[in-house]
Amino acid sequence: FEEPGKLGEVARLAADWFRRYL
Repeated sequence: FEEPGKLGEVARLAADWFRRYL
């Protein structure tokens, strides 16, 4: 499993991408 810090950063990046797509 990845570290929580990296997971949080990835989640934030994904949220930004989703917002851009929507």
